[in-house]
Amino acid sequence: MKRVTLMLCLAALWPISNSLAAPIVFDLNDGTFVTLPAVGSQSVDYTGVYQSPTFDIDDVTIGAAETFSIDFEFNSGVGNQFIRLTDLGNGLPNEGVIFDVQGTGSSQVNPIVRLTGASGSYRQDTSTNIQVNDETVLSYAGASELFDDGIRIGEFNDSFPNDPARFLNVALDVTQFSILFRDLHLEVFNGGANPITVTSLRFQAIANEVEIVSVPEPASLALIGLGLACIGYGRRKRVNTG
Repeated sequence: MKRVTLMLCLAALWPISNSLAAPIVFDLNDGTFVTLPAVGSQSVDYTGVYQSPTFDIDDVTIGAAETFSIDFEFNSGVGNQFIRLTDLGNGLPNEGVIFDVQGTGSSQVNPIVRLTGASGSYRQDTSTNIQVNDETVLSYAGASELFDDGIRIGEFNDSFPNDPARFLNVALDVTQFSILFRDLHLEVFNGGANPITVTSLRFQAIANEVEIVSVPEPASLALIGLGLACIGYGRRKRVNTG
């Protein structure tokens, strides 16, 4: 926990420039479910992996000591949506989120991924096997990685490309539990000397079981309730007049 807190405090000192003015708001149903084959540390295929659409970015350039920041908000148009990751106990080493970022240029970068609107349980540190609960924000910071015309953020390492969400020995591992989150936040800090450009990105949510959970807005619930009431009234009226 001290390591995560320290990294987040350092991250707060990073200059947040080149941030997108508006978050990417999209319907999770616009994505697809795919299978990631067993490679590296995997003993079984990852089936039912959620993959977002690929989002084109207007060629955002990140200079030295600058940060690219973007939010993903899940909304169906009638209410918020959540992604639920569940461990069914059949052999996946880690669960989590992987970002595929495409672009140009080469430099060392430091990524931070935050899951917001989150609840549930996961192992913060696989070596100590501590269960951690957080109902608002789950954050972890990454060590320096090479951006070379793009980067795959969240993989264990190059040998385990589909084993997700390992950052500086902190893994999002739900460990026979589940976690639910509403939004994703990604920051990429350019710690090198060369500018890089982001052109597109997508993410994958990986677990034994991945679900899309929809929660209607209060106004939508009120309309649904009004509609049901009208249906009930119409039925009663037909019964009375019959």
